[in-house]
Amino acid sequence: MNQLFGNEGLLQTVFGKIWDLLVLNLCFLLSCLPVFTIGASWTALFSVNLKAVRKEEGSVFRDYWNAFRENFPQGTKLWALTVLIGAVFAADFWALGMLDGTAVWVLRALLGALLVVYFTVLPWVFGYNARFADTGKTVLKNSLLLAGSNMAVSLAMLCCGFLAVFVSIYSLGIFLRAIFLWLVLGFAAVNYLQAFLLRRVFDKL
Repeated sequence: MNQLFGNEGLLQTVFGKIWDLLVLNLCFLLSCLPVFTIGASWTALFSVNLKAVRKEEGSVFRDYWNAFRENFPQGTKLWALTVLIGAVFAADFWALGMLDGTAVWVLRALLGALLVVYFTVLPWVFGYNARFADTGKTVLKNSLLLAGSNMAVSLAMLCCGFLAVFVSIYSLGIFLRAIFLWLVLGFAAVNYLQAFLLRRVFDKL
C-alpha cells in the first residue's frame, strides 16, 4: 500500500507530475501572450521538460522563468525566422491556388513535402536551443542535421503534435473539450512527450 499511497508512491508521483505540467502550461500560456515571445516560451518549455525527463527538475515556476529570460534574445530571433519561413509557405500556397495545370500540382506536391520538413525540424530547433548554448546559425544547422539523421524520432515528435491537434478538431464536441485541456495541460504534456524523445538523442551528443 505504501508503494501506492506513500510519499514516494505511484499516486503521489503521478499527481506531482500532473501538477508540474499544470504550472508549466500556465507559465507557457502567460509568456506567449505578447506572441513575439513564443520562441523564448517554447525554448523555456523544452528546457524544463528536458530536465524533467532526465530527473533533474527543481522548481518548475522558477526554472521556467529563468530559462525564458536567458533564452529570450535568441529564442525570439529563431521564432521570427521560423514565422517568416512559414509566411513564405503560406504566400506560395496562396499564389499556386490562383493557378491551374499539371505543373501547378507538381509544385504543390513539392511545396507540401517541404512544409512537412519544416514542421518536422521546428521542434528540433527550439529543443536544441533549450539544451545547447550555440549560435542561432549553429542551432538551425544542427537541428536540420539531427532531424534528418534521426527520422524515427522526428516522425514520432511530428505525430505527437499533429495527432493531438487532429483529435482536438475531429468534431465540435471534442473541440470544445479540447480547448479546456489545451489551456490547462495540453501544451506542456505534448512537449513533455517530445522532450522524452529528444533526450535520447541529446544525451549522445
